[in-house]
Amino acid sequence: MSELEPQNVSAGDAAVIADLLRAELVKNGTFNVVEKANMQKILAEQAFQNTGCTSQDCAVKLGKVLNVQRIVVGSFGKLIGTYFVNIRVVNVETGKVVFADSVKAAAIDDIETGLRELSIRMAR
Repeated sequence: MSELEPQNVSAGDAAVIADLLRAELVKNGTFNVVEKANMQKILAEQAFQNTGCTSQDCAVKLGKVLNVQRIVVGSFGKLIGTYFVNIRVVNVETGKVVFADSVKAAAIDDIETGLRELSIRMAR
């Protein structure tokens, strides 16, 4: 999973939300999730800059470097008092989006529940 693009929120907030989603995907048990530290190590060894890597094309390149089948890209943002997490799962081989979904919540505390539900929908 790549980092989530921050939209009207801080990059730190988007990183925390991405970490929460990673944790939910691991808890779900359906996915093999590359640990963030291992991902960063591999990218550093390959001299791959993934900063701002939120497009499908960049995700495909990132996925190939990481030797994964699918990669999650998306954004975390806030619009008029509502928080949104939008994700897309991209097939690294074909470059096609195989799953897309979102979570919205009026309060940041509700995002964690939404991420749990999102990970369950992803597993289906």
